Amino acid sequence: MKNHLPIKSLARKTLLAAMCMVATVMSSYAQKWTNVAVIGQGGGSEFGRGSCTDASGNVYTIGTYSAAGTDFDGSGAVSTLPLAGVTDVFITKYNSSGAFQWAATCGGPSQDQGFGITTDGTNVFITGRYAGTGVFGATSLPTTGGTDIFIASLNAGTGAFQWAKNFGSTSSDVGQALCLDGGNGLYFSGTFNTSMTFGTFPLSAQGGSGNDMVIAKLDKNNGNVTWAVSGGSSGNFDNGGGSSICYHPGLNEVIVTGAYFGANAVYGGFNLSNSGGNEMVLLEVNASTGAFLQAYGFGGSSGADDEMLGVCYDPVTQDVFATGYFEGNITFPGNAQLTGSGGNDLFVLRYAPATNTFVWSVNGGSTDADRGNAICSNNAGSVYVAGYYSGALSFGSVNLPATVAAGILVGGLSVTDGTRQWAISADGNDPLRTDQAYSISTGGPAGKIAVCGQFGGSSNFGSIPGTSAGNVDIFIAQLAAGLVVTASATDPSCDNGCNGTATAAVSGGVPPYNYSWSPSGGAAATATGLCPGNYTVTVTDAVSQSVMKSATVNPPVVSIANEDAANTGVNISATNTIIASASCKLIAKVVPNGANPISGNTVAFVKVALTVPVFPAVNGKPYVQRHFQITPSTGAATATGRVTLYFKQSEFDAFNAHAGATLKLPMNSGDAGGKANVRIGKYPGSSSDGSGLPGTYTGAATVIDPNDADIVFNLTENRWEISFDAVGFSGFVLQTAITVLPVTWLNVTALTDPQGRAQIRWEVEESNVAAYVVERSSNGSTFAAANTQASKGDGRNNYTFTEAAAVTGRTYYRIRQTDKDGRTTFSQVLIVNNVQGGTVTAYPNPTDGNITLNITDRSLMNTVAKLYNSDGRELQQIYISQTATTVSLARYVKGAYLIRLSNGETIRIIRK
Repeated sequence: MKNHLPIKSLARKTLLAAMCMVATVMSSYAQKWTNVAVIGQGGGSEFGRGSCTDASGNVYTIGTYSAAGTDFDGSGAVSTLPLAGVTDVFITKYNSSGAFQWAATCGGPSQDQGFGITTDGTNVFITGRYAGTGVFGATSLPTTGGTDIFIASLNAGTGAFQWAKNFGSTSSDVGQALCLDGGNGLYFSGTFNTSMTFGTFPLSAQGGSGNDMVIAKLDKNNGNVTWAVSGGSSGNFDNGGGSSICYHPGLNEVIVTGAYFGANAVYGGFNLSNSGGNEMVLLEVNASTGAFLQAYGFGGSSGADDEMLGVCYDPVTQDVFATGYFEGNITFPGNAQLTGSGGNDLFVLRYAPATNTFVWSVNGGSTDADRGNAICSNNAGSVYVAGYYSGALSFGSVNLPATVAAGILVGGLSVTDGTRQWAISADGNDPLRTDQAYSISTGGPAGKIAVCGQFGGSSNFGSIPGTSAGNVDIFIAQLAAGLVVTASATDPSCDNGCNGTATAAVSGGVPPYNYSWSPSGGAAATATGLCPGNYTVTVTDAVSQSVMKSATVNPPVVSIANEDAANTGVNISATNTIIASASCKLIAKVVPNGANPISGNTVAFVKVALTVPVFPAVNGKPYVQRHFQITPSTGAATATGRVTLYFKQSEFDAFNAHAGATLKLPMNSGDAGGKANVRIGKYPGSSSDGSGLPGTYTGAATVIDPNDADIVFNLTENRWEISFDAVGFSGFVLQTAITVLPVTWLNVTALTDPQGRAQIRWEVEESNVAAYVVERSSNGSTFAAANTQASKGDGRNNYTFTEAAAVTGRTYYRIRQTDKDGRTTFSQVLIVNNVQGGTVTAYPNPTDGNITLNITDRSLMNTVAKLYNSDGRELQQIYISQTATTVSLARYVKGAYLIRLSNGETIRIIRK
């Protein structure tokens, strides 16, 4: 059973504070209490139970007080109310700034309580219960017996009563909640005992006794009853913690929440069972007729009390949102199970009456009791929940610390998915857990949040202290509207441009707003002139609430150039790597890396020939129609970077159709053989006539064999993307063979002899070769001739060059071949590391299965070597972790294979 707080004699104390405070939120959200009124006196108890807000931001509250002379103003002036009985009902109005406007009272000579309140801005409607003869302004109402329900109307401007009605049985009856439909309809929910007549509608409790729910529609102008219906269980404690009601304009329905206690409950034609204790209930009722349209009952797994205490309609989603508490675990239809943390846990759910769908449900709780008592929508994408918590609580990214006793809790959630957006507490020290927020509302131009409830002892509303004068006092507080920020971005219009934008859209909070973008972007709501990257905005409102959000500006999706295109200058850097034409057509991408990272102003062009070109023009080889020139303004010969070139499948198809294309480029995205044939020809200097054709460059071309994994077909953009590392820039062409290759490099090795001298050996299959020049470099980029050897003639030949003196440190070698027609090719770069020393040998070679790599060069330990076939296709990777590493060739066919080590050394293996 629910433990109900006793009604005691009330007393007097007032505090009205209008100041900013430091919130207890520890996240990117920071809420602020803007004003708090604490109302109470003497050793009694006062309770705040309901609140509502009109379109101007005025806040109306209802509750109970117990002492004559209780001051509801607190601004220096005094506004007291008389007391007719043990406890009476108060109704107050404060403006949007928290300034007192008026206070009214009603009740009889015994114990009276006010629970529900709503307003249309012109009138204020209230409900509760009273005993004896109740006085409501000029209207006196008798009771039928016990306590009766009252429903009354007051003038919103003056607080004067306009009409009052009473409804009751011979026992205890309670008015709990009210709502309006925007017309003349006023809807009510509460409880009655045994039987009663509500207006002209007779009602009987289930089983003839106990408390049942009553739902009714009245005319707001005079209180006349349009219809009244009832439902519930045969237990005595239905709606023990209260009920809540809201109107759905799109469906012309009222949604009612509460609880039932008996083993089963009946609502119209719906029968609900009970797993133990109070079971929560959600009802849909036709607003025109009062017919029950839908009924749901829910309970936690523990068999203890579970109640649905608050409900609201949200115009953004046109759904309803409910809150309450459960114990154990609970599952709402179509949702994952909510697992309790201990004691009671609060929950919030979203329900779509149009489809009878529970869209989402979330919970939050500490290891002790936590409850959601009320909920409201801000009509802008959030719902606010109010209640209490009793231990350390995580509310989304907000961590609320444990307090001495139960603390007041207010939080915001996204209507979209229940994301907890913010939370704030007022911590108290009353061990009786009297500290609770019972109602919450929002509205007005500033969208402030009004919270009403009770506390005992002392409770700190941030930096605003509140101290109870008696057992329990009233608090009426306001929060600045929850500051909600969403960030969006617009990508640059061009791939190499920096004209992207990011915008922070703000709702809630207190204007004006301050914006701070990082790492750049300025101090306006929209940041401009943004390059692709991640940006953060911090928005702070007039009461120092702040929210931080991130936005990402992405490179735009742009097509590759279909025609000859150029870019006269791109400032290449680690964050600016895209080269595009003036019309924003993609040319290439260059990422600085290596020993001499490319940087600074870089000029580039792409040429797209009408037909497949051939070089040399006589007896030459074809190359792809699309070819490139990329030239940094400084260090072009030695600059290093990772280049990505873009091609179309149609260009590959045209190349493959050419009679001279004996090796084919990829025919589709899965053509591994075609990828293995891809070669890039890199030409130094600049094209003499600007055409980018191979014959217009001076100096020898370098052959680049991209890794097959770096040859990718982008399905989204419908293009090939080929990436490779380059040393030295300018012309780039794509072929399966670069011009006529007069030599096949079979085996090229570099090692040191016992005297520490570098020894370069190479085995070739050659034709029409004039000479070989061994070139040496100390840095891997600038090479000079070290030795020249004339060709031994056509066929397979071996050559050796040994340095005259020992080498020190790392020395780089390559072999430049020059054919009799003046064309040249290069071997791969080899490295001799005399600091580490050592060699690599393979045995047995030839082999009929396994070979063993005997490694004495320590620099090769824990590196990866690669095995290639005679066509240059990579077959496998070999991890070198021991000085004797075994490699199996058993699954490969007979023939010649190459092992390329990480230092550039290549070993030829024969599989026999």
